[in-house]
Amino acid sequence: MRRQAKRDDDSISLKRFLSEVQKYPNLVSRAHYISVSANSEAWLCECGEPDFDEMAGKGAPCIPSALVESHLDELETAVAGIEHYVDRRVAHYDNRGLAKPTPTLGELTAALRTLEKLVMFYWLFLKGASMTSMLSTIQRDWQAIFRFEWMLEHRGDNAEVF
Repeated sequence: MRRQAKRDDDSISLKRFLSEVQKYPNLVSRAHYISVSANSEAWLCECGEPDFDEMAGKGAPCIPSALVESHLDELETAVAGIEHYVDRRVAHYDNRGLAKPTPTLGELTAALRTLEKLVMFYWLFLKGASMTSMLSTIQRDWQAIFRFEWMLEHRGDNAEVF
């Protein structure tokens, strides 16, 4: 989470992405959003214009700078306390101690939800696909390994068979 809040030129982060979108709004444009679904089924193509209108504003050619600014503020607010804690206690042990209170699990959860919300919002703009969550989904039966006999019973001749 701390990494996503860095804006350094050598960082690959959500904050840097948002800063670039704010500087170059055409990175998230209506034309790109419509082109992503151009080869899709007809009903999906018809949804492009109204969807973009709903997210960016009626007739807007690209995402409004004010919206990106609000997302940057939201990200900074969400990670501020956690970033301070990680900088002073997790990444490095700073002898100065903490200047802010230790974040709670609720604050951590709220920050993670904010990151998730922002990533899902821009994912839709850039990929044309929506997500309901960023939680990973286990796609195989992870308990299968526990359902087969991996040690055989003792034989009558006192020899163990593995």
